[in-house]
Order: sequence, then C-alpha cells, then structure tokens
Amino acid sequence: MNCISKKQAYICLLLTFVLWGSLYVASQVVVREFPTFTVCFIRFLLAWLFLTFLSHVKRNSDKPVFHPDRTCQKYIWILGFFGYTISVGMQLMGTKLAGSTTASLINSINPVVITLLAALILKEKLTPNKIAGILLAVLGVYLIIGSDIHMDPIGTMLSIAAVIGWSLTSVISRTALSKYDSLQITRHAIGIAVLCNFPICLIELILTGMPASPSLASVICLLYMGSCCTGLTYILWNNSLAVLPASTCSSFYPIQPLTSALLGVVLFQEKLTAAFLTGALFIVVGVLISLMNVKLHR
Repeated sequence: MNCISKKQAYICLLLTFVLWGSLYVASQVVVREFPTFTVCFIRFLLAWLFLTFLSHVKRNSDKPVFHPDRTCQKYIWILGFFGYTISVGMQLMGTKLAGSTTASLINSINPVVITLLAALILKEKLTPNKIAGILLAVLGVYLIIGSDIHMDPIGTMLSIAAVIGWSLTSVISRTALSKYDSLQITRHAIGIAVLCNFPICLIELILTGMPASPSLASVICLLYMGSCCTGLTYILWNNSLAVLPASTCSSFYPIQPLTSALLGVVLFQEKLTAAFLTGALFIVVGVLISLMNVKLHR
C-alpha cells in the first residue's frame, strides 16, 4: 500500500515531468557515443540497481520482504514487458526515425489518450474542465515545438503506437498500484525490462561494436538518466497513479516538453520566441484548469 497524500502526489508529478523533460538534454549527450538500445539497457539496469537500493533501505526500516501474489505478478509483467520494454522501445525507435521534434509533438497527446482510456476502462469522470485544460496544454506544446516538421511515416506510426501502449499500460496498472507497494512493483517491472532489453543490446553491440573511451560527460549523463530520469521518475509516477485518477496525472504531461524547451534555451542557446512564450502560457493555464477541476469535483 502507498501512504503519500494527494498534495504529495501533485509534487511527485511536477518533479516527474521536469525530470523527464531533462532526459532529452541528457540523451543528446549520451547517444553521440553509445548505441541506441545499449543506452536503453544500461538505463534500465541502473534504474533497477537504484530502486533495489531504495527497497532495501525501506525494508530494513519497517517493511517485510515483498512477495508478489499471482495477481500482482500479472500487473508486473504488463508494466515491465508492454510498458517499459515494448512502449519505450517503440518510442525510442520512433524518435530515431521521425526525429525528436515529431516524437515530442506526438508524445504530447499522451494526456488525451490516458484521459479517454481512464474514462473507458476505469470509469473516471470525464469533465469539461479537464478536457479543456488538456487540449489547451497540448496546443501550447504544438506552439512551442512548431508545425514545420518532417513526418516520417514509420517513425510517426511507432511514436503513435508508443503513446497508445504507454497510456494503456498506465491505466491498467493503476489498479495494482493502488493495492500493492508501488516501489516494489516498479522495481520488479524494471527488472523485466532489463532482461528483455539485454539480448537486443547484445545483438546491437555485436553489430556496431563497443563504444571506445566514452567521455566523462556521457557517463555522468547516463548515470543521471538511469537513476533520476528512470528509477526515480517511475516510482514517483507510479506513486501518483496509486492515489490520483489517471486523467489527473496525465494533465501534467505538457510540462515535459516545456522543460525540454527551457533547457534548450539555457544550455543550447536556442531562441526564446513569441510562440514559445505563448505556448508556455497555454501549458501553465491548461494544467491549472485541470487541477482546478480536480478540487471542484472531490
């Protein structure tokens, strides 16, 4: 069972999407020196080690050893195989083929898909304020990223499939996350992702070769991606899903590309345009509208 409050869940969500937004910046450094699926494997392996350490600290203080029952194991496999392995893998390939701009734009429809699936599967209430807030935030993402993009057909289809897969996995796993220890579920699910990604990583390294003398910057960024952007964010996201409606959690999604764009301005000297400022305003207002809706309907 999870013991965080709703107020803490909102803080977890904010931190989750800020960290996921910084993942774009860190990955730009890492993929210059490491093959794509090798990065994915190392990222999940580091995340699993990080969460294993946290689980031991937590267990030593007040928790017994976690033994998932059959129902819990079913959700762990759904989350680990379909969510972390298949969906993240398709997102990775979609980004590689279609480009980060197209993939980020497609990824911004995640809150819409999660909200619709949550209404269909979990019977969460689909209110006008929530719909308006999400659509306004998605429009803000579109303004920030821009419309002059190259739509690679295969990359676009993979990105859309990744959004649907991740959204469906998030909605389905919410039932288990509200009943079981989300830290342990996340750790076991990431362990499955490690096992599933290992053979792909091995084949990739055989075909491309091991990276020669990686730089300190790429190693630091890879450690950051594994521990903070994967291990920490997945447990924060799953903790939030355990106590808040899936549609409410999804309303924070547009913060991710907003963070990426802001870091691009700060670190890569990208231009701060009127479209960016307008889009940022739309995102903030959209998220606030969604949260106001939550408070009004408690």
